[in-house]
Amino acid sequence: MCALVSYWISWERLKENDDQNYKRHCIEMVYNYFVAQFWQSEDGNTQQIESESL
Repeated sequence: MCALVSYWISWERLKENDDQNYKRHCIEMVYNYFVAQFWQSEDGNTQQIESESL
């Protein structure tokens, strides 16, 4: 959940600051977040998250 909050904060900053390096940082952070979710799928956490979003 912390990753989701930090992602939201970064997205708010991205809307204010159109710097290319910051965009790349946000993309990397989103990528790392989804990779972490993927690796947690063995515990069943990802399936629950996907069910709630649908």
